[in-house]
Amino acid sequence: MSDNPYASPHAAAGSAIAKPSPGLDYATVASLCNVTGWLKFLGILNIVAGVMYCITIVGAVFGWIPIWIGILLNNASTSLRAGYDGRNEQVVRVGIDKLALSIKIVGILTLIGLVINVVIMLIYAVMIVLLLGAGAASTL
Repeated sequence: MSDNPYASPHAAAGSAIAKPSPGLDYATVASLCNVTGWLKFLGILNIVAGVMYCITIVGAVFGWIPIWIGILLNNASTSLRAGYDGRNEQVVRVGIDKLALSIKIVGILTLIGLVINVVIMLIYAVMIVLLLGAGAASTL
């Protein structure tokens, strides 16, 4: 008998306790595979948007980012589908990693965009206050 009061009675009898396998749950991967078409669609849209940005000189500075995201989404879609169809856990993990990276990039860019918008709104607010203050002072 074990000295551990919290031990399972089956564990004390020496029977093996089944541990969850570290492998992938293919039901979850199947759910991801249901949206691989949308991943490809979003990837293509991002690539087209990036190319349109790159047409201009100023847009070329930032145009590579949507192209990169589009390539990641397309590769994630391909890896997820191929890994699921071939029951290849490594290929599925590569697809999940690429999908996760693209989501992180979009999240960081969204956060940067929100910060820039708040700064611009504050600048506009200060300009309005200064202009209204200058206008009120000129009427005296």
